[in-house]
Formats: sequence, structure tokens, C-alpha cells
Amino acid sequence: FVTAFALVYVYNGRSISFLQFWKKRAQGVVFPYVAWSIIYILVNIPFKSPGAFLQTSIFDILTGDASYQLYYILLTMQFYLIFPLFLFFIRKCANHPWITLSISFIVQLGFFYLDYHFIQRSNQPFWQTISSYQDRFLLVYQFYFMLGGFTALYFQQVRAFILQHGKIVVGALVFALAALWLHFMVQIG
Repeated sequence: FVTAFALVYVYNGRSISFLQFWKKRAQGVVFPYVAWSIIYILVNIPFKSPGAFLQTSIFDILTGDASYQLYYILLTMQFYLIFPLFLFFIRKCANHPWITLSISFIVQLGFFYLDYHFIQRSNQPFWQTISSYQDRFLLVYQFYFMLGGFTALYFQQVRAFILQHGKIVVGALVFALAALWLHFMVQIG
């Protein structure tokens, strides 16, 4: 959400050089991500051989496995790759935010349902692997990116609504958190 919000807020209404955009992100994000991944691998995994180190490094860089928090940077890099297309799409849908968000939300709920009832419960090795790495795949978070993008496009209206209806927004947040915890307890039970 925050990544989509920030990028759309900054780049909407401006012409964007895609090559310059990706070059800037490669210097500021990709190179440090790779460097930190290698540092984590060197610190956390005993060195066996150069071949094993190279194999582990490539796998961990591609999957974000070098350290638990790197998955977020991996997701951010995936979003950077598609951002020009995302910005084009969100600009085209700007006149229909509620329809676009509703469709995106339904797709997100459909994914959650399929994930919980089929992917996570499967005993097949392929689906178990997908389940292990699904949190590092961009499309799993598509609704949050769309919501962040539309919030940036309509920031003045969103801000005015929150300022005018702050108590309702906070009450809805408390209710949603209570529902989330109740659902979590039901799943545990």
C-alpha cells in the first residue's frame, strides 16, 4: 500500500522515463538488496564451498530467503518492475475507482479462499512449495497496491473524508481488528 501510494503520488501527472526510473531503483534498492543478502548468507550459513555459496546466494536473492525481512524488498522490486504499467493502468481507471477497487477486492478475496482451502491444505510438493513462497509474489498483494494507488490519486478527497469522519474511521478500524482477531481465534480453534 505505502509503496504504491508513494510512487503514484510522486509520479502521477508527470512524464516518466521508464529507463531512468528503473536505473534509479537499481542503484538505490537492487544493489543494496543483493549486498545485504550476501552479507546475511555469509553470517548465517556456514561456508562449505564456492559452488554451494553461489547456489545458495542465487536462490536466496531470488526468493528473499537470506533473511526474513528481505521479502518486503523483493516485493518492492517486483512492483518497481511493473510500476510503469501499473501507473498507466491506474490512470486509465481513475474515473472508476470504486468499480476497479471492488473488482480487485473480489479477486483478493478469491485468492484468499483458494489459498486457504486448496493451496495451504495440499499435500502435493508443488503446492507446498507455492505455499512456502507465495508471500513473496507481487500478485498476492494486488488489492493493497491498487488501494495505495487510488489513495494517492484521490489523496485530497481521502484526507478530507478522514478529517470529517475521523471517529467513524477509528471505530471501523477497531471493529475490523476485533473481527480479524475473532477470525484468527476461530482458525486456531
